[in-house]
Amino acid sequence: MTEFARAYDHDAVLRFPLMPGAHETAWRYVFDWAITGEAVHCCPGDSVLEFGAGSSWASEFLNRLGYRTVALDMDPEILASAQGRMTLDQRLDPAQSSFVAGDGQHLPFADGAFEGVICLNALHHMPDYTAALSEIRRVLKPGSRAAFSEPGSLHADSPESRLAVEQFAVVEKSVILGEVFQIARQVGFEQMFVKPYVYPHLVELDYRNLRVYRFNLSLVPYTRPDQIARFLHRTRAIFVLTVPGDRPVTSARPGLLRAQLVLDELPTAVPPGSEITVRATVRNTGDTLWLSAPRKFGGFVTFGVKLCLSSGRLLLDTLGRTLIGHDVPPHGEITVQTSFWLPETLESGEYLLRFDMVDEQVAWFEQLGSRAVEHRFSVVGRGGHGSNRCGRAQC
Repeated sequence: MTEFARAYDHDAVLRFPLMPGAHETAWRYVFDWAITGEAVHCCPGDSVLEFGAGSSWASEFLNRLGYRTVALDMDPEILASAQGRMTLDQRLDPAQSSFVAGDGQHLPFADGAFEGVICLNALHHMPDYTAALSEIRRVLKPGSRAAFSEPGSLHADSPESRLAVEQFAVVEKSVILGEVFQIARQVGFEQMFVKPYVYPHLVELDYRNLRVYRFNLSLVPYTRPDQIARFLHRTRAIFVLTVPGDRPVTSARPGLLRAQLVLDELPTAVPPGSEITVRATVRNTGDTLWLSAPRKFGGFVTFGVKLCLSSGRLLLDTLGRTLIGHDVPPHGEITVQTSFWLPETLESGEYLLRFDMVDEQVAWFEQLGSRAVEHRFSVVGRGGHGSNRCGRAQC
């Protein structure tokens, strides 16, 4: 079932929910998407199923973050329109998103096909929660998550739901968290987490009361635990179901990124435009497998060099980015050799090279607490080649 039932047109599908006619809905939906999207704990390059996708707007947003998406809905007509979303903006990659017509209670996917599932306002349209959750569990990899945003226990009896059932013959059920929890455990999910957030428009605090608020939660509606719980049960719940098992800890989804670098000797004085060759022995001192093969969305490890002023101010960080020869497990070691050219425009003076490992499109290791290796050197006028050598640098 889709958010349009069958009262939609092609233009509305392409624009939903960021359109004037859905103004109030848009703020709520984007809020829900942000929480559920973060809650699945996926990374660029991961495959995510949008369950009950309708206009597939969540798949469009996930595509922008580098996820591979599959939008599933029982209505092939709305999916045909939704597929056009991926061609309207050159920043999207249509090759990374697919659209599949299918039944949410009999998913047409292999076991363990996805790293995550996002379901926005679709579970409550399923006639059989047990069948739907069992199928979602089946298509998730070990250690993965499914995140849901659904109406609460009052939904089926609301005027809007009754009208939808009457006019469009759709299924409109309530979502009772206790029942979902029992079913989720029954079909093999390990844990269920509830995100204790209410909609922002329900919570506002006058700044003048901020100090008092620390000691008196009753100043603001929906901030006491009992009020939040009531909202989650009756009005809107965002919850996460986890699959037993562990995800591989790799540089594509890193844990602790740490490296120890030992460099061979480097020159201490060179003219501008010089080629510098560096050979380094690198040890993986973290808990993460370093992937060596380039990936479209990063998550592979390279050896990097930064050129800085003697004060540490960065000039260039693209000098010597070099692929490592093979994957490096925790406690493993690799030798890397690279050459790079200093800019011809460097003025005479003192400079600093910083050598570090890079988890591409994630971070330089030193940004995460690892230690880079520094080498200070001088740039001299042409003909002023320095013959001094420095000792081995180590951290």
